[in-house]
Amino acid sequence: IDPATDTDMPGYLFTDGDKTQQGSWRIGPTSLIFIPDDEESFECDLRLFDTGKIGIDGPGHQRKIYMKRADNVVVLRQGPSSD
Repeated sequence: IDPATDTDMPGYLFTDGDKTQQGSWRIGPTSLIFIPDDEESFECDLRLFDTGKIGIDGPGHQRKIYMKRADNVVVLRQGPSSD
């Protein structure tokens, strides 16, 4: 997932071999909603695993696990405030 800097909604870029999909996304209570640039939106179940790992299960992303790297990190939760 590649965060966008020029829109209100974060952007993503999936690559799998020679297939590429990009668009924007938003997070729900237990799901990620993807809004591709050139297709209808779709929803995937979201599962948080060990630190740095998330699972996505839905159309085109059946039971895939993604691992955190320095170039693909998006904060999903706000940590405790120091105020």
